[in-house]
Amino acid sequence: LTMVWNVLDFGVSYYSAQQQSDRVLILQQRKRKVTQQLMLQVREAWWQAVGAQQLQGRIDALLKEAELGLADARQVEQQKLRSPLETLQYRRQLLDVIRQMGIVRNTLAQAKPRLAAIMNLPTGADFQVAVPAGMPVPSLGLALDKMEEMALLNRPELGEARYVERIGALETRKAVAKLLPGLELSVGERYDSNKFLVNNSWSDAGLRIGWNLLNLFNAGTIKRSAQVQLDLARAQRLALNMAVLTQVHVAYLDLQGRSRQFALEKELNEVE
Repeated sequence: LTMVWNVLDFGVSYYSAQQQSDRVLILQQRKRKVTQQLMLQVREAWWQAVGAQQLQGRIDALLKEAELGLADARQVEQQKLRSPLETLQYRRQLLDVIRQMGIVRNTLAQAKPRLAAIMNLPTGADFQVAVPAGMPVPSLGLALDKMEEMALLNRPELGEARYVERIGALETRKAVAKLLPGLELSVGERYDSNKFLVNNSWSDAGLRIGWNLLNLFNAGTIKRSAQVQLDLARAQRLALNMAVLTQVHVAYLDLQGRSRQFALEKELNEVE
């Protein structure tokens, strides 16, 4: 029975274990990203379902009125009660209204099934969403620099990039460790059933040093390769930081523009 312990293998395995731990953390960050995307999908589908619930009946009634008006326009055209050009223009306007309302109705008809699919409800399940009493413009209450700081701290993509960079740094250490000579310790207990032996059992211990000279000759290439991987991970993280900051600025400007558009549409709706 012999036990052998290689110090070099232990050191390389130690760095590998740390890398595997970081890969587990990367999977957790990806899980956070999926959760965030699912929340955004639910909110978007919920607002569409609210619109469908409020407008479905009104659009159906308007479509019926428009179709009745279209039938009257055909009778007027057949009886020649108005000029043909005026009748055709009126029919064209009605057909355009029917086409637009048909597109809206088809879009709204898909809202609730989409929300039900996201919530994993049975197909064809009948449910009602809670309609909000009002639609106030959301207020952030945060300065732009504070939003940038929160994005850099909390975005899952950036957390994943930091772990990838740490894995690259450990890869460099592994490459250096593999260039060192290996120290192997062994301890054993022996037994032989030969009855002619003076001693049938004995113990032994050993120490052995091994060095892979091929790795030594390729030391420069191995270290440069590991360093390039680390530099690439750092460059990717910096590029991702810039992309996240750009997204924050674009989203902030988009919110301001949509807030102004919402106020204008609200006033226009009151005028109409």
